[in-house]
Amino acid sequence: MRDDSPQARATDDDGRDPTARLHDLIMQLVRATGMLQPEHTAEGRPISLSEVFALHELDGPETLSQQSLADRLHLEKSTVSRLVAGMVEKELVARERDPGNRRHYQLRLTEHGRRAHVEVAAAFHEHHEKLLHGLSDEERDGLTVGLLGLIRTLGGAPHP
Repeated sequence: MRDDSPQARATDDDGRDPTARLHDLIMQLVRATGMLQPEHTAEGRPISLSEVFALHELDGPETLSQQSLADRLHLEKSTVSRLVAGMVEKELVARERDPGNRRHYQLRLTEHGRRAHVEVAAAFHEHHEKLLHGLSDEERDGLTVGLLGLIRTLGGAPHP
């Protein structure tokens, strides 16, 4: 008699445990979606995935501190400091002293940064539409449920 338990279904295809299988699937997903390749703005300048996420977090009505950006990106403060320095050099972000606390910087997108975010977000949206087009409604629903569960177990709160 066939074992249809979740554990057995997870190991039916290759005999490995679900964790190893999930690891391989995530690695395949990252490679297949091109996440390892830099995106390019309309000017043809490369932009890293970290910069894309920072642009997205900074594209709002309020400014953010470097610490707030680090918290949102789940990165170390020193990593965000280097990230922001590079983005300032590329004229994507303006970094200004916080008038309420001169020890802190407030970050905001420049017009160039806002345009870059719009371009990259549109490219991501188009890419994701192509990816999802090949899935059935049931597969899309399952993917959504699975990703929300994965984000929850990683300790993150899904963004609206």
